[in-house]
Amino acid sequence: MKRLIKTTALLFAAAALSVNLASAKTPPAINTSADLENAIKQVVSYPERTVKEISCDMEVVFKITDDGHLKVRKTTGKPEFTAHVTECLEKLQVENPELYGRYFSKKIEFIYRK
Repeated sequence: MKRLIKTTALLFAAAALSVNLASAKTPPAINTSADLENAIKQVVSYPERTVKEISCDMEVVFKITDDGHLKVRKTTGKPEFTAHVTECLEKLQVENPELYGRYFSKKIEFIYRK
């Protein structure tokens, strides 16, 4: 009986973990500038850790490194948002080597809605 309970609990935990992992935002493959734009829209959201309820416009300059990662070079905007945006963008991976070494500038708007 104890073995049945342990097995059931383990299966339940595994199922819960797989649901959480499946629901996480997974950016699409990035092969073009349009793919990059869509991926940024998917991974960057209003930061949950913001102390104040504010809106902010940001300008972000980033480079795609030789291994396809995004490296943020410059951000303008409120400090509450810069670390969040950097963290989100640096999770992305570009697959197309033709985009490696290129710089991009992106305007990101955070609009607080009650």
